Amino acid sequence: MVAAALTTLVMLGSVGCDDVRPVSEPCLTVRSGETEVEFCRAQLLGRDDVHEVRLGDRGFYRQAGPLTLKAVPVEVLFAGVEVAPDAILDAHGTDGFSAPLHANRVLQGLSSGARAHLAIEEAGEPWPPLGAGRPSAGPFAIVWTGDDEGHVSNEEWPYQLARLSVEEPLTRRYPSLMPSSGLPEGDPVRVGLEVFATNCMPCHRFNGAGEAEMGPDLNRPMSPTEYLTEDGLRRIIRDPRSVRAWPASQMPAVTEDQVSEDELGALIAYLEHMAARRPSPRPSGPALP
Repeated sequence: MVAAALTTLVMLGSVGCDDVRPVSEPCLTVRSGETEVEFCRAQLLGRDDVHEVRLGDRGFYRQAGPLTLKAVPVEVLFAGVEVAPDAILDAHGTDGFSAPLHANRVLQGLSSGARAHLAIEEAGEPWPPLGAGRPSAGPFAIVWTGDDEGHVSNEEWPYQLARLSVEEPLTRRYPSLMPSSGLPEGDPVRVGLEVFATNCMPCHRFNGAGEAEMGPDLNRPMSPTEYLTEDGLRRIIRDPRSVRAWPASQMPAVTEDQVSEDELGALIAYLEHMAARRPSPRPSGPALP
């Protein structure tokens, strides 16, 4: 259904880049199944619903002070497309970051009033760099407005976007993420899975599952709960550079307004539980006759 709708939109010419565009023109790919549609910068900035969003102290530019960016509502990228309520939007960055976003949050907004927008870096007006020697967050990024209560995590502000893809829920796509089916609803391990999916999977894989390429797998070959004390693990999550630091380190500190102490405890419970459920490694070498 989604693929068919996207195909129809392309045929009608209501979305997608012009046949001829400058080689340097950045484009965002929207994928559903085998169908892809490109949205290029000039096309997006020429839309009637382009508007300005003012960023405050949240997201990727929270240290830079207030900033005003051009944007369009994220949902316009999926006009005419039926997206299942439990679908995931994988936001793929050019830096290897891959954030699994809940489609209903991004496309419909939150009851608190928070709304998602696709921010677009204008040609000739680059956004500030993300840090010394680093590029900007452009050319495309998902930003939020109306999140005064902090219901949107930093991982839901993906930047340097190259592709958005409609996918099945994580646990259906990656069964190896699932804890024991015998655990009751509300068990800390189940809560920890949700914390992990939102806050860790954008950078880490788990039992090989996921698409992130920035950080190591957090259960294969070993879980961090097997070589770190609980205090050490809490510290490396809250303040990575207080445990180990090197110039290329990219892991950010995870503050209590992002993950509460109870949620952090649930995350560690999930990691401990899953360490005991790690699939046995496949034997290497030639197959036996």
